[in-house]
Amino acid sequence: MASNKNKGKKQQKKEFFLIRWIKGMFSFFAGVKIELKKVTWPTSQDLVQHTGVVILLVVFFAVFFFVMDLGIGSLKNLLY
Repeated sequence: MASNKNKGKKQQKKEFFLIRWIKGMFSFFAGVKIELKKVTWPTSQDLVQHTGVVILLVVFFAVFFFVMDLGIGSLKNLLY
């Protein structure tokens, strides 16, 4: 009886897991390629400006935390 139910359906052969994985990877990278075509890339001038801002902020915070560390260390030495 159970075989009668499956008789009308197409029987799909299960693929080897490695083949499914490879097909999935190709599908993923095809999607990545499509999405990368939609990206608006920054101009070189924008890139240089934003890189400069990031570098300046990193230097500012490095100096800030260095000074705070020195101050807290000196305060600790005065109190203890």
